[in-house]
Amino acid sequence: MKKRKQELNILKKAEIKSLWFWILSMCIAAGCLLLLAYVGIILKNNYANTPSLERINDVVLTTFIGIVIGLGLVIFSFIFLNVFKKLHIKDFFEYYCYLNSLKNKSKLILIKDKRIIEFYSVKKQYLTRTQFIDVLAEIFNYSKTSLEYKNLINEVVEDFAKHMFLDPNFKMQKRSGLIKAVVFEFVIPLLVNIIIIVFLIVYNWKLQQGSLKALSRFLIICINIIFTLSISLFVYELYLIKHVKNVKSFNDYYFLSFNNYSFKYLNSSWVQSY
Repeated sequence: MKKRKQELNILKKAEIKSLWFWILSMCIAAGCLLLLAYVGIILKNNYANTPSLERINDVVLTTFIGIVIGLGLVIFSFIFLNVFKKLHIKDFFEYYCYLNSLKNKSKLILIKDKRIIEFYSVKKQYLTRTQFIDVLAEIFNYSKTSLEYKNLINEVVEDFAKHMFLDPNFKMQKRSGLIKAVVFEFVIPLLVNIIIIVFLIVYNWKLQQGSLKALSRFLIICINIIFTLSISLFVYELYLIKHVKNVKSFNDYYFLSFNNYSFKYLNSSWVQSY
């Protein structure tokens, strides 16, 4: 049992291929901030004598900043999704499904594990159970004649057997996923934004000065961040639910959705042994 836990921990550990994306992201973010600062200064000077235009300028800039930050958070949310899904893996078949989900067209991969780099290709074929065992053995550095390799075979076969006779109700699971998407990605963010907007209106009701106060700007940024995140993730969840049509796509859905972190319905009946 201790050895099994160690093996699963090894699989969950991230081996990053490169950091080029982060370097590029920081350069782009720095450039955007400089551009926003420049535009803000130019327009603020032009509208200094026109309070109404100055306020419109503040609203437009803060809205744009909120949308940019929201899009950045959408990207980071996919990174954290991948990390959390991986950390929730409890057996070898769940890891098998995780590998298959990596090549799904709807998955946004920004950090790649160099040990399984070939599995990020959309054209990668589904592994048989024996091929999967060989992949694990290569990661663990087990030789085929070792006792560890034989124990690994037994553990993998046992885990696949646990999921063999599970028969998920696709319609019920899709309905559940749709309800979660509507509640968590649409209704709750909408209610939060309505509360913030009402507070913002009341707060600025008697505001006479041309430019907005710091709190007002911050709240406008928050509104646009929440809106961008909400719409992006809601559309993403609807796309996933629409494409759940068989066991394979259902297994992928559990690893791609932001609303599911339990893998008890994963089904292994379609996996070939050899």
